[in-house]
Amino acid sequence: MSKIKLNTPGFFILTGLITIGIITSLVLSMIIGFSLKEKKEIAQEKASPAELALTIIEADDCQDCFSLDGLINTLLSQPIKITEKNTLTDADPSANDLLDKYSIDKLPALIIQGEIHKNKTLDSLWQKLGETVDDTFILRQIGYPYKEISSGKVRGEIEITLLEDQSCDECYDARGHLTALSSFGFTTDKAMTLDKQDTKGQALIDKYQIDKLPTIVITGDLSVSPGFNEIWPEYGSQETDGTFIFRQGLDKLGVTYKDLALDQVVKPNPVVSTN
Repeated sequence: MSKIKLNTPGFFILTGLITIGIITSLVLSMIIGFSLKEKKEIAQEKASPAELALTIIEADDCQDCFSLDGLINTLLSQPIKITEKNTLTDADPSANDLLDKYSIDKLPALIIQGEIHKNKTLDSLWQKLGETVDDTFILRQIGYPYKEISSGKVRGEIEITLLEDQSCDECYDARGHLTALSSFGFTTDKAMTLDKQDTKGQALIDKYQIDKLPTIVITGDLSVSPGFNEIWPEYGSQETDGTFIFRQGLDKLGVTYKDLALDQVVKPNPVVSTN
């Protein structure tokens, strides 16, 4: 086998090819290394909590207004990091600037800024509860009661009375009405429960000629909820003084109740199988 002499052109060509190969290998290694590092950094960034800044604006003169605690707790259950949290009232000039900027007419208000689109679950929540402008979320859908800024009035305040016959152990649980009201956005934690034997309970029965128990008696600003007013005629009456009373819905719900006129417990008809 012939040998390549160190001073021949072939030797220099071979040396050059080896050098180019080494350099190419190093460059490729660097490119792959940078690519993997970049992908790792992107993955870490996606896995890191979304950084959000919260601004809450409350009504200075509405202690019973809807609480945002439930929504904020929902946010905290997600992989987020609260970088800043400010609570203002509508008496603060800086709060009024924000209310004007984002055309907010209901208090309490919630404004969230930051990486609002980083979490898909939160992204879906934003769409249901309000609107996003660039990297800012503005809460639009809130429960009752709330302060209407344009009128200065508190809207959605109601009083709830659950009227029962406590001697009827078989009768349905009237507290189910509270769940239904909550689904329309009303606050129900101050509901009063009366028995038909109570003086106030009997007074309601006499005044509104209530003949079936349990029932629910509601007064206040229910007109604020279009959904409630749309469905209510199927289940109850609205009296001349504006009071809402659950009446005909008992049979529709298929529950056990007390018929005061007959003085007996009425049970739902058994479901007949079609099989």
